Order: sequence, then structure tokens, then C-alpha cells
Amino acid sequence: MPFIQYIDGNAKIVPIIMSDQSYECAEYVSDAIREACDGYRYVVISSSDMSHYVPKGKASEEGKKVTEKICSLDVQGMYDVIVKNDISSCGPGPMAVAMMSGCSHAKELVYSDSHDSLKMNENEVVGYLSALFCR
Repeated sequence: MPFIQYIDGNAKIVPIIMSDQSYECAEYVSDAIREACDGYRYVVISSSDMSHYVPKGKASEEGKKVTEKICSLDVQGMYDVIVKNDISSCGPGPMAVAMMSGCSHAKELVYSDSHDSLKMNENEVVGYLSALFCR
């Protein structure tokens, strides 16, 4: 929020919290966003941890699998990889919403984990991805 306020102090923000992480719910939310924002310039910001309290190597390996699907805008593939590999990502729904909100391509900016920033236990990291979705 402070970054958004710094960039545009008059930005209109609509927070959305998703308890239902399903593909169908993400599709519904992204359709609603596109419809509500039709004719306006808008940005969709999504937040989700990529993994929770797993060893650093596992977080990185799993993060690469999910990131590949995210960057190719393969929403169903992202869900499939998360389920097949039992990845502890807490929010595939918001990631899917961002992917389905009218973007034509995606790019990984940074993948990191809690050990990279805090230098704490390498056996229990939380993984993070920063990606850019463009129209």
C-alpha cells in the first residue's frame, strides 16, 4: 500500500480476499474485474506465498515449476503442478486471477525466499515470486 500511495496518492483500491482458491472462482473474479474495469486503466496486484516452511532447495525447485506455468499464462497447468507436487502455495486463486485478468504475457522479475532476506533457517523457508503481467 505505501508503494501504491507513493506512485499515485489518488489511486482507487478495491481489496479482494479469496477463500475459494478454485479455478472456477478465479475465473469468476477475473471476469468481474475485467467487466468492472472496462474502459478504465487498471492494475491487478496479486499476493500469495509460493511455498511454506519447506527446505530452501525444495522451495526453489517447486517455485521453478510453478513459475514456468505462471510465465506461460498456463492457469490450469499452474493448478496441476501445485496439486501434483503437493506444493504448499497458499493462494493459487489470486495468482490465477492475475493471469486471467486480460494480460497477454508474463515475466518473472524475482524469485526469492525468506532465507534470502532474513538469513534464518534454511530448512523452513517461505518462497516468494514477483512477476509482471502485461496487456
